[in-house]
Formats: sequence, structure tokens, C-alpha cells
Amino acid sequence: MSDIGWLIEQAEPQPVVVDMLTELDAADIRGTISCAELDPELWFYSSDLDVIAPCTIEPHGDLPGHWIDIHFLPRGEALFETTDGARGRLDPRNGLVFRLAERRGRFHLPTPSQVRSVGVAVSIEKLTALLGAEMPPALAPLFDGDPRAGMVLPFRVGTPLRRLAASFFTTRPPQVLRRLFLEAQALQFIALALSELPSDAPADGGRALSTREAALIAEARARLEADLRAPPTIVALAASLGLSASRLGEGFRTLYGATAFEIVRNARLDHARVALETTDMPLKVLAYRVGYSDVTNFIHAFRGRFGCPPGRYAKARGAEARPDGKARSAPAATRSSTRLAE
Repeated sequence: MSDIGWLIEQAEPQPVVVDMLTELDAADIRGTISCAELDPELWFYSSDLDVIAPCTIEPHGDLPGHWIDIHFLPRGEALFETTDGARGRLDPRNGLVFRLAERRGRFHLPTPSQVRSVGVAVSIEKLTALLGAEMPPALAPLFDGDPRAGMVLPFRVGTPLRRLAASFFTTRPPQVLRRLFLEAQALQFIALALSELPSDAPADGGRALSTREAALIAEARARLEADLRAPPTIVALAASLGLSASRLGEGFRTLYGATAFEIVRNARLDHARVALETTDMPLKVLAYRVGYSDVTNFIHAFRGRFGCPPGRYAKARGAEARPDGKARSAPAATRSSTRLAE
């Protein structure tokens, strides 16, 4: 399990390392906080707290890669902010979908009250694979923006989501089924929360791309794919081309049917596929060379795009080797593509 914890800020900050279930008994706050790793790319969190005096809870941990978090409070209220200034309100009718800068954020509990919270953290790669073509347009800012920056999207909590959240606190499945129960509930939680996101079109929506804009967007794609290890952020890319970030994101979807994140991901995975067909590179090395810092995220993304994990894909290609046992030589164009991934 990753080193997950919370920093409880009172008169003196008090760090609390949270396991599956942690009891708090501090001067300003009492109750329980729990977390569960359902798989390496999906976590579930909940808390049931008695806030005695205003305080702040700051989660921290070492989850690799980029993640989307979804939270709301079935009871009580809190103000949430990322460490770089994005913020929003949480209560029984208002939830937040957010991306954290360096996996850091703060929940400010402003008044003495009873607070219950429910949250899910899902990696961007897993969420993309889960949603596929059903990606809500409202999520685009979380995918197209700088993944190193915090961002918060509010949503109104509907009755189905409130009922589901209540079941986390009232349903007690057998211990052997607890993980399966939480995973099913977490996926349903994600679906219900994302269905509540506003569907307003971007400010530039509906205006056709000019010839100049189309050329700039094609140039933007080329720049994104030129450095798959560290592609430019869409904010920096848009500024360098004289476009707004929202207009550039809309242009990607209009011309290519994909977000900037999806364009980079697909290019990375296409290069990885070519490398698997033409080299014996270890998966960890290959994942790094095409821009994945975590090999588990790479494997999950590859399986989502090509239908099987990279190891199995490589073995299947190996079965197509020549009768003398030597792998097929790659054509010149393919070898060139492989060098791009190195």
C-alpha cells in the first residue's frame, strides 16, 4: 500500500498515517478515516468525523502519475483547495471533481459539526479506458490542461448519488466481499458523479475553425508528438501559437476527435507497439522511453488501446517469427518510428 496519510492542522500540525481504518482522537477532531486500494489505479476514501473546532485536513501520499479525484460530503460542509489555489465547496448538494498538483490539497472544516465524506481517486489512464468515447465534454479541462497544475470542477449532487453514498455507511458486506463491494460502488460513484457535471459548451463552441486555426492546430499536434516524454502543456502550447487553451482543445476534438491527452497517449502507445514488434526492450524501459513514469499505468493504457497487455502482445508477435527462430526484420519506416520512441 502507498504511504497515504492526512495532516490534521490544529494548534500544532499533527500527521496521521491512515491505513484501512484509522481512529482519530485529537483536540479539534475525532472519528474515523478509511481508505482502500481497490487496484493500483483506483482508490476509495471515506470519513465519519466529529469536528469540535475549525481545522484543516491535508491528504498526502506517493501515488504515481496523474489522477482525477471525485468527492462530496453526505453530511457537513468543507472548503477544498489545491496547493496552487484552485478551490471549491463541498456539502450534501455540491461535489467536486479535481486534479491535484503533486497529489496535494486541503479540506478546511470551518465550523463545529458532524462531517461525512466519500471520495474516489482514479488514474487518468484508467478513467480514459473506462469512458472511451463517452468522455463528458465537461472533463476536457482536466485532461487538456497542465497535468502538474491543480484544477477543480464543481457539480450538483443528485438524489441517486446521495443514496449511493449513504450505502457506504449503512451496508456491511462480508469481509471477504468487501473489496468487490467497494470496487462496484466506486465505479458507480464515478459514473453518477460525472453524469452530474454541467454540459455547457466552451465559450468558443459552435464557431468553425478558420484555415489559419486548422494549420496552427496541426502544428500543435506535431509539437505534442515531437517529445513524448515531456510534451508541452496545452496552456503553454496554446500561448506559443496565439490561441486560447479552450480553442486549441476544441480544435483537437474537431480535427482529430480527441483531446490533447488522448493524442499524446495514442502516439505513445503506437510507438510502444512498434517497439514491441521490433525489439526485445524490457517493459519498464519501454514505458519510460514513451513517456510513462509508472509501468502499471503503461500496461493498463496499452491493454485499453490494443486489447491485451504489452507482454502478451510481444509474445504473440514472437510466435510470428521466421521458422529459423529469428524475429522478422522491420521495414525502414517502422525502424524509424522505433527510434522516435527512444
